[in-house]
Amino acid sequence: MSPLSILLVIFIFMMILSNGVGRTLRVLPIIIIVGAIVYFLGWFSINFFWLIILIWLINKMTAPKKKRTTYYRTYYNSKEAEEMFNNFFRQTSGGYNNYYNNTSYQQNYGGSGYNSWTVNRDKYYKELEVGKNCTKEELRKAYLKKVKENHPDKFSNASEAERKYHEDKIKKINEAYDNLMKDFS
Repeated sequence: MSPLSILLVIFIFMMILSNGVGRTLRVLPIIIIVGAIVYFLGWFSINFFWLIILIWLINKMTAPKKKRTTYYRTYYNSKEAEEMFNNFFRQTSGGYNNYYNNTSYQQNYGGSGYNSWTVNRDKYYKELEVGKNCTKEELRKAYLKKVKENHPDKFSNASEAERKYHEDKIKKINEAYDNLMKDFS
């Protein structure tokens, strides 16, 4: 018996012990097919190695050189970088609301020497009419009060402009509540 046959018998015996006879018999045809493919590809690559290398070299020498299409841009001032940032998000998200002008972001100059942007939550506190030190319960009560005052169903018979105003107001209230509740979770 060859060493390969001994290894195959040991492998099948180990599969029977670990998976049972039924599962081993179901998987055995797949293992035999994969083994035959690996055996054939191994034989092919060893016997025709010189031909594979020759084809690769010819392909490498005759292929046209590809021009590098990656461009890098260095921004020397923050205005240029901010403009690039805004243009990128306008193009990718189908319309980027310029948060810098709406003051929902503020710039921090930390001790690390790098500029960073964080969410300015002042407008959220103003929207819900709560203080910055409010509790979770106070925030929830203010939210429910504002929703009750501005719910669109309450203004179903109002003019189109008034309904639109209250729908936008509810969106702002929900956004404020969601952002401020993140502090409590």
